[in-house]
Amino acid sequence: MPWCTTRRPRDQYDIEGRVDGALLASLAGTLDAHYLLCGPADFMADIHNDLANRGVPIERIHSETFGPVS
Repeated sequence: MPWCTTRRPRDQYDIEGRVDGALLASLAGTLDAHYLLCGPADFMADIHNDLANRGVPIERIHSETFGPVS
């Protein structure tokens, strides 16, 4: 059976759904954390803006883009 059709039991993960700035901020628990965002540009821009709007200093938000070649 392909991995993508197999669901893991709820006790094997903490959060279901898309990662966002609110989730990352809640996991870090402090504005002093550094965030390294990796992924498609639009995804990272959304998270970057969400973290900045929550008061995370811009110099603590780092990123590396990857995804399909356009």
